[in-house]
Amino acid sequence: MYTEQVSLFYKQIPKMVFNNITTTVELMQTSKSLSDTLNLISQNILIYLPLVFFLFGLIGFIGNVFTYLQPQLRSNTCCIYLLCGSFIDIVNLSINSFPTFLAAKSGITIPWYLSSALCKFYIFILVFLPHLSLNFLCMAIIDRFAITCDHTSSIRRITQLRKVPWMIGLAVLTSGLFSLCGALDYDLMYGYLCISTQPMATSISYIVLIGLISPITMIIFVLLTYRNVRRSRRRVGEVGRTRGQNLRNQFIVTIFAQVLITTFIALQWIITYTYFTFAPIYTETPVQVSIIIFVFGLSSNFYFLNNVKAFYISILTSRVFRKAFIGGMRNLFRHYIRQQVNVSVSTSCRTCGINCPDLRQHTCSNEIKCVHCGGSHASNSLRCAVVKDYRAALTKKLLSTNTPANKNFNYVHDPAFYPSLQLPQGTTLPSSYAASNQKIEELLSGMNEMKFMLNRLCSKENEFNEFMTSKNKNDELMLEKIERIITNDKITKEACDNNDKLIKRLILPTLDLISNFLVQTNPKATGNVVTEFKSQIQIKRALIDQIISGKKVTL
Repeated sequence: MYTEQVSLFYKQIPKMVFNNITTTVELMQTSKSLSDTLNLISQNILIYLPLVFFLFGLIGFIGNVFTYLQPQLRSNTCCIYLLCGSFIDIVNLSINSFPTFLAAKSGITIPWYLSSALCKFYIFILVFLPHLSLNFLCMAIIDRFAITCDHTSSIRRITQLRKVPWMIGLAVLTSGLFSLCGALDYDLMYGYLCISTQPMATSISYIVLIGLISPITMIIFVLLTYRNVRRSRRRVGEVGRTRGQNLRNQFIVTIFAQVLITTFIALQWIITYTYFTFAPIYTETPVQVSIIIFVFGLSSNFYFLNNVKAFYISILTSRVFRKAFIGGMRNLFRHYIRQQVNVSVSTSCRTCGINCPDLRQHTCSNEIKCVHCGGSHASNSLRCAVVKDYRAALTKKLLSTNTPANKNFNYVHDPAFYPSLQLPQGTTLPSSYAASNQKIEELLSGMNEMKFMLNRLCSKENEFNEFMTSKNKNDELMLEKIERIITNDKITKEACDNNDKLIKRLILPTLDLISNFLVQTNPKATGNVVTEFKSQIQIKRALIDQIISGKKVTL
C-alpha cells in the first residue's frame, strides 16, 4: 500500500512542475502586458496632456484678462488678485509644462543642466510659479474674508486699492522664500543630472511648506468667510441684501469653488509625492514599479490643471463674471462689425459741439457752444431759440384736439326719453393758445430762476459745511490746548503744594530753631542783652508761628 502511494506521488510530480511553470509564465506574460499597456498609455495619451492644458490655459488666460479688465470689475481687489494668478498660470504652463511635450515629440529642450546655477534656477521656478499661483488664490479668499467682516474691523483695510501692491509683494516674497529653501539643496551631478544633495530633508520641506500650508490656509479662510456670511444673514436677513452684497456673494461662491477644487488637486499630488518619496520602491515587483511610476506621472500632469481651471470655474459659478464676459464680447463684436461695414457714427461733444467719430479721442476746448444755433450756451438750454420753438410746437400739438369731420355715432337720440340739452355757450374752439404758451414760458423761466437759486443755495451750503468743518477742527485744537493748560495747572498746583509742605515742615521750623538759638546765645557772647535784636527776633518768630499755623500774614 505504501509502495503504491509513493509510486503515485512520483507520477504526479511532473504534472505539478508543469503546472507551476505554466502559472509563472502566465504571470510574467500578464505583468509584461500590463507594463506594455501603461507604457502605451504614457506614450500615446499622457504625452499630449501638456499640450491640451496649455491650449485650454491660454484660452482661459485670454478670457480672464478680457473679463477682469472690464469697467465693472477692474477696480475690484479680488479680481486683481485673480488676474495676477491667471498671469502666473500661463507663465507656469509655458515654462514648466509645455516644454515637456516639445521635448517628448520634437526633442526640443531647454538647457537647464549646463551649470549648477541654471539647475538651481530651474528648481526654483519649478516650485515658485505653482506656489505663487496658489498664493494669489489665497489672497483672493483672504480679501473675501475681509469684505465679510464688520465695518468697524481693522482687517477691512486690506480691501482698499492702495493696499493691493503691498499684498501682491507679500505673496511674491513668501513664495520666493519657500521656494528658495528647496532650490539651494539641488546641484548638478555627473554633468547632466540635477539632484538634491539632501533628498529626505528637501522632500519634507517641499511637502510641508509648498504642499500643505497653502491648502490648509485657504480652507481655514473658507470656513471663516462662511461663518461671517452666516452671521451677516442672521443680522440683516435675506430682504435687506443690496446689489453690492449680491456682487460680493457671487465672488464668494466663485472663490469657494476654486479653493475646493485647487485643494483637491494639490492634495492628490502631495499624497502621491509623499508615497513616492517614503515608500521603499526597490522592494516592489517590476509591475508595481511600473504602476507607481505611471500614477506619479499622471498625478504630476494632473497637478497642472490648477493653472487651467480658473476661467471655466468662474464662467460656471459667477453670474457677474458671465455678464461681464458676454457684455464685453458683444461690444467687441459691434466694434468689429462697424469696422467691417465702414459705418462712421459721428457724435457731437456736449460742451464744444464739435462732431467726432470717437469722443474718447476728442480734445475738448471747454468753450460752450450750441449744436443747434451756434450760440454760447449749452445745447439743451432753454435760451436756445431752436429748443424753445420745438418745445412750443410740441406743447401746441399735445394741447390741440383734433375733431373728426364725419362722426358716426352708434346710437339714436329720441328726445321723448331724454330732456333737451342746453345750447353751448360757444360753438367754436379758440384759434390761438398764445396765453397758455405765455404762461408756460413764464413757468419755465420761473423754474430756471428757481434752479439758479437752488444752485446758489447749494454753493452756500457747501461753504457753510466747509466753515463748520474748519470750525470743528479749530474747536478740537482749542479743546486740546485747554486740556493741556488744565494738565499744566494740575502739575503746577502739585508743585506748589509740595513747596508749601517743604517750607512749612522743614524751612520754617529750622528758622524758628535758629532764631531761638540766637536769642539764647546773645547774652553769653556779649555779656549784655541787645533789646532791639531780641524784639526783632521775637517778631520774626511770631510771624513764623502764624505761617506754620496757616493764618493769613500781612507783611
